[in-house]
Amino acid sequence: MKPVTIRTADPKRDAAACVAIYRPYVEKGATAFEEELPEPSQFGERIARTLESHPWLVVERDDAVVGYSYACPHRYRPAYRWAVESSVYVAVEEQGKGYGRAVYAELFERLREQRFHIACAGITLPNDASVALHEGLGFVPVGVYRRIGWKAGAWRDVGWWELELLAPGDAPPPEPLPPRSRAGYDLAMAENQTEALTEDDVLEALEEVIDPELGLDFVSLGLVYDVEIEAEDVYVTFTLTTPACPIGPQVSEQMKEFVGDLPGVSAVHPKMVFDPPWSPEMMTEDAKFALGF
Repeated sequence: MKPVTIRTADPKRDAAACVAIYRPYVEKGATAFEEELPEPSQFGERIARTLESHPWLVVERDDAVVGYSYACPHRYRPAYRWAVESSVYVAVEEQGKGYGRAVYAELFERLREQRFHIACAGITLPNDASVALHEGLGFVPVGVYRRIGWKAGAWRDVGWWELELLAPGDAPPPEPLPPRSRAGYDLAMAENQTEALTEDDVLEALEEVIDPELGLDFVSLGLVYDVEIEAEDVYVTFTLTTPACPIGPQVSEQMKEFVGDLPGVSAVHPKMVFDPPWSPEMMTEDAKFALGF
């Protein structure tokens, strides 16, 4: 994923871009249940109203808004005030690049800061991509509204998913807080913002993972096949010198520990494979020399 900026939406500056992103979801198919596309001025008012109590974020790449995410009250009776309904939209041509996951993850962090406990998401079915995105971020399915809406010439089912933002307790929860001030806030420029995580950073951390039999690190031995970074998640594909080697679970835990200590990393996902099989030719020259190859 290219470097992006995630920031609080500006109702005047971002409304037109958000409407352009929203257009195909309204006019084509049944993803959104609106029947007429709002004007940018109307959408700006919607953003402003939301920001009075809940976050609305946009994700920018190369100074262009490519997606947005927001939360709003799930219901308006007072006892529901710790629950929100969340939504995320990414420009059709920018889907599959990790932008939705990135802006959604930041949204949930802000909701936790505000002391919200539950995020609910409604998904018009079928929508495998949206289901995968939500479940990949920890949402669990809780039910389906059957034939709840008529859109694009057919009755539509809406599935509901929930994400627990904060663990429940027996005592009355603290009241939700207002959202971060939107005045000048920019995640990419905020104080203490670390530089973007790189593959080299991850590989350096993986040099702490040592093969106990050969006594060298996994990177030098050529046992790390691939590293992918998606927002705050790091995916590491690795192998072992032989499928019979029993250290796979131990290695996975070490990778989670060492890579998880890097600034900006929230989760590490090791994956062990044996295709292609490892061979000594995959080692660095220094490793070959140290082992006498």
